[in-house]
Parts: sequence; C-alpha cells; structure tokens
Amino acid sequence: MSEKATYQSDWQNAFRVEIARAEEARRQGREGRARAAARRAANVVLGEYLRRQGIASQPLTIQVRTRLLLERAEVGDEVRAILERMTQRILPTCTAPEEMDLIADAYRLAHLLLGAEEGAPAG
Repeated sequence: MSEKATYQSDWQNAFRVEIARAEEARRQGREGRARAAARRAANVVLGEYLRRQGIASQPLTIQVRTRLLLERAEVGDEVRAILERMTQRILPTCTAPEEMDLIADAYRLAHLLLGAEEGAPAG
C-alpha cells in the first residue's frame, strides 16, 4: 500500500470510528456524547486537510486546528459556519440549539475539505 493510501485509510478509519460512536450515542439518547464524538470526527477531517496542505498534523485540539484553518484565505463561508458550530461552547446542561447537528456537520466538512461523498468519507 502506498504512503498516500495509508494516510487516506487512516483518516477514513478514524472518521468512521468516531461517526459510528456519535450515531450510536444519538440512538441511545445521549446527545452530549454524540456531539463529542462528532467533534472528534471533525477534528480528524481537519487534521487530514491540514496534512494535505503541508501543515504539520501532530495531535491538536479541534480549537487549535480550527484557528489554523481559519487563517487560510481559501476557507469558504460554509466551512467557517460549520467550524463555528463545532467549537461553540455547550451549556452545562448539555443543551444546544435544536438545529445544531454536529454529526451532519462532520460529514459535510469531510465533503467540503476532502472531497468525501456526502454521508460517507471517501478519498
């Protein structure tokens, strides 16, 4: 397997694991855990995007990777809006706006930044 294919499958596998955790948590009615796993999935996407841009991809928080990404001029408005939701602080009661769906946002981010098909990570 080539180095490129290895990186691709690594991010895809990590993304799938976190999305599966998020979806399972949501099925169990644990929305706080679902949002946390969706954020981890988004962080995987950000790390892969930054790696493809030649920016060191050592383990960083979603907040740090978001800052790095937002410094780049080519980031569009939709990506900026998703990143704002991903990094929004949630109230101590674990409530978030009803329309906030971080799982859908993680899938969309993978599509916008990495060209993955909607609803599933692809290369």
